[in-house]
Amino acid sequence: MPSPTLAKPKAKSAATPKPAPAKKQTITSTSAVSVPASATPVREGFGALPHAGGTTFRVWAPAATAVSVIGTFNDWNK
Repeated sequence: MPSPTLAKPKAKSAATPKPAPAKKQTITSTSAVSVPASATPVREGFGALPHAGGTTFRVWAPAATAVSVIGTFNDWNK
């Protein structure tokens, strides 16, 4: 019985990789004023307060109907 002949593998072509599709983003706007966060709280006990269990965020906004903390940790969603 003759031994089978194996075909040579085809050479791989250097195809240009396709770019990833753009991620759909939704942007909403409110009348809120955006200010950059400071490393030091403006008032002691307010702002981002890191502790052993995570970070607590406190603000003084007596007339606010809502407050959101957004960032890469929640994919920029409020």
